Amino acid sequence: MIWSFLIIYWVVLGAMTASALLFRKYQNYKILGITFSQVHAKTMEVQKVLKSYQAVCMIQFVASFAAGLLMFWGPVKPYVDFYMLLLTFILLIVISVIIKTYQDKLIALKESNKWIYPAKATVLVDLDASREKGKSAVSVLWSWFFVVLSFIPTIYLVLNPDTQKYYPFILSLLGPAIQLLMVLMYRQTLNHHTLVLSENSEINKALARTQERINSMASTLIGMIMLLFWLILSTSIAYITDIMLGMCVVGVMIISILVVAYWQQKKIRQAEEYFFENSRSELFDGEDGNNDIYEQGNLWKWGLYNNPNDSRLFVPKRIAGLGWTINMAKPIGKIFMIGVCLLVVGAIGITVASSLTGYEVQENNSKITVSSVMYHSTFTADEIISVKMITQIPECTRTNGYGGATKSSGHFSVNGYGPCMFYIYNDVNEYIVIQLKGEGPQYVFVNGKTIKETDKLYDYFNTFLK
Repeated sequence: MIWSFLIIYWVVLGAMTASALLFRKYQNYKILGITFSQVHAKTMEVQKVLKSYQAVCMIQFVASFAAGLLMFWGPVKPYVDFYMLLLTFILLIVISVIIKTYQDKLIALKESNKWIYPAKATVLVDLDASREKGKSAVSVLWSWFFVVLSFIPTIYLVLNPDTQKYYPFILSLLGPAIQLLMVLMYRQTLNHHTLVLSENSEINKALARTQERINSMASTLIGMIMLLFWLILSTSIAYITDIMLGMCVVGVMIISILVVAYWQQKKIRQAEEYFFENSRSELFDGEDGNNDIYEQGNLWKWGLYNNPNDSRLFVPKRIAGLGWTINMAKPIGKIFMIGVCLLVVGAIGITVASSLTGYEVQENNSKITVSSVMYHSTFTADEIISVKMITQIPECTRTNGYGGATKSSGHFSVNGYGPCMFYIYNDVNEYIVIQLKGEGPQYVFVNGKTIKETDKLYDYFNTFLK
């Protein structure tokens, strides 16, 4: 189980480090969100700062990678899920601080060299180029085709109701919901702002068509990756219980999305450079190539887009291909992010509480209650059919519960038993199985923190059979 937490953390670490490294690439006249002309971006001073930034990111990666190995350390093992969340939170802070530090260095470099660009609050728009939207994009029919295919698990559950014991029907609708979001993402690619490089609309239109083709292709590829991941995940929930296989699938999915993002960013940068070389006109008459841009300022605040001059609510993330984010300068954007933060804090709070809090067995007015932070099972002595002790739990699948490195609680499906309730400490190799009458889960698995406590619980539950 510890390996699964470690792999999840390493995947998150790899994705965040790759995102930070991609952010240093020159795109839309920006490096790390700071405006530079092409001439200034290629200077030795700027490149030296970027090499230092890359080195610090790699040092951070190695240190964070090593910190993950502490999950196997004795004092950390009982709290490995909490430790993983703590490492992830620290990772977010460290990467944000690194980016902010090097943004300040680039700003200081611009000031010392007096690289000053005109400041504007508006963006040039070529209406002819805007009318090119939708003419060069990959067909949206592919995205809708993926939506249809994502219903395969749902249809399978309808035709095979018994499988719903292992795979809740409501969960099967998650895939279609994600694919519908991918359709929205596709639509947003058509609203992407295109740079105005020339008075010649043909050049601007050509750039608009090229960018639209690249962006829509990336959106379609990511939708296909998400579909394949969803179908494999659905198969594993129903038939495969190997956690490591699931972790590998998640890792491959994230790596695939990063590869598409890198491809998209590279192609867009190449297109901009190509059309830039063919865009010199009276509109931009600077001999040094520095008068064709304006000072946009840093539109990203602690990783969040914040531009009051942008009318869009949904905007592409800093790294092309990694999806869309909310414009925090909009009131609805602030409300949305506050809601997301509350959900994240709540989820972390529940995880921490589940990790640190034990189970309770209470008897009140002939009713017996076994409870954890989020789940409880209540039954009477008359409902107990049998109580037995086992030393190994058969293969099982978590359907709605908490599965930590040291504890498991909630709804699980166990081979040979069907739907069950778990209140167990994973490191204690004795488990009490209580069979119950009536509806709902007919088996409750419970044990104590030690074998001695488990034996006492076993004797306690057996008293109700006499």
